Amino acid sequence: MAENKRIAKEGGNVAREARQTMERRLGHSVVSPERASDYIKSIESSKEDNNDTEE
Repeated sequence: MAENKRIAKEGGNVAREARQTMERRLGHSVVSPERASDYIKSIESSKEDNNDTEE
């Protein structure tokens, strides 16, 4: 269990460093306040709306 925790922390550090490197190169943040679930809900509701109009 302790080894898994250590490996997970190392992976998180690698991901953080990669994000920070990308942000430095781009000159802006790549993190967004938006969530994927917001997009999924809007796609699902638009599909439902299209199904209602086709009948």
